[in-house]
Amino acid sequence: MARILVLDGHSAAALAFTRSAGRAGHWVAVGANRGIFAAAKLSRYCQSSFDYPVSTDDATAFVDRLLEFVASQSIDLVVPVTDWTLLPLSEQRSRLHGSCWIALPPDAAVKAASDKYQTVEVARSLGIGVPGTWLVRSPDDLRDLRGMDFPVVVKDRSSVRWVNGKAILGSVTYAYGKDELEGKVMDRLQAASAVLIQEFVSGKGIGFSCFAAPDGVYVPFAWERIREVDPRGSAGSCRKSIPLDDHFADLSGQLIRAIGFQGLAMVEYKQAGEGPPVIMEINGRPWGSIALPIANGIDYPRYLIDWYLSRALP
Repeated sequence: MARILVLDGHSAAALAFTRSAGRAGHWVAVGANRGIFAAAKLSRYCQSSFDYPVSTDDATAFVDRLLEFVASQSIDLVVPVTDWTLLPLSEQRSRLHGSCWIALPPDAAVKAASDKYQTVEVARSLGIGVPGTWLVRSPDDLRDLRGMDFPVVVKDRSSVRWVNGKAILGSVTYAYGKDELEGKVMDRLQAASAVLIQEFVSGKGIGFSCFAAPDGVYVPFAWERIREVDPRGSAGSCRKSIPLDDHFADLSGQLIRAIGFQGLAMVEYKQAGEGPPVIMEINGRPWGSIALPIANGIDYPRYLIDWYLSRALP
């Protein structure tokens, strides 16, 4: 069996990965940012743990510490779980070449999945429902906007990006009028290179997940959010599995393949009544509710581990 290092031990998905890998008989270590509580370290399947420099403060120092641990513990596979570690590791993946496997999609796919504007444009080209979206790069772009109804969503183009090794965390807010919109966009433009303004979409949150391989999409799964942390739109606090709609699954699979993604992917939608789903974003990484498909018999962590270790497909 392999020696596996799961990162982002503070996250629910990291705990799911630790349990899944341990149940499969692998030796499992858990890494986490210094100074943060990491529940995955407390799992019975965690054989070793370590803290690394906060990746969002110093990406290079994080990778340096990771390389030390990989070498000292003879790690076979590293699994980054959140954007905090996946994005800097994707940028510096060549540093781990020859040391171990690292569970990363292709770099171009990582960038595409993290770019919310590119996601909308690719989805639009495939005939998938998208919210009205405006890309703002400068104050001048605001003057050209016409015909939007309030409230609108103001969000960064990426949930997190790195500048000179330090992360700029994304922001999502709401504007209920023109003056408020201008103020919030100007504030974000000082921190981010581009801001998205999106039509506010109400309705239930639904999700589609799968394992994407070069030859197609495997083990598709769908669920509905029963409650959300913020009812206007946010992470879910309670979810249930739902029957898989073939057309919905086909469109989601087309989107994932169109960006060249490989690995675990989840696509988030909003759906008003019986209308068509409208895309919100792609999560090109393990997601917080990954325990739900596992409870339904779809062990995504194990599929990902098996793929990287032996190229076995679900």
